[in-house]
Amino acid sequence: MKTELEIVKEGYRADVAETLAAIGGKLTGGMLAEQDGESVDVRLDGKSIGRVPLINLEGIVTLGWDIACSPSLLGACAQRGIV
Repeated sequence: MKTELEIVKEGYRADVAETLAAIGGKLTGGMLAEQDGESVDVRLDGKSIGRVPLINLEGIVTLGWDIACSPSLLGACAQRGIV
């Protein structure tokens, strides 16, 4: 049986897969997702915990009530069809 990281690596570059695995592939409580150029910067307690290029995303999943996405990130996602 393949691990979650092995499955993710099949569809993405290795560095992107490792970033997604590091943040669990989803946003959970207390995280902030903001646009940084052409990337999403995921922060927890003010520290960057992962970056993913927007071009590699099809969607962003959030779980919880205390998650924030910056308005610029929402706009960038809307322009690119990222749901």
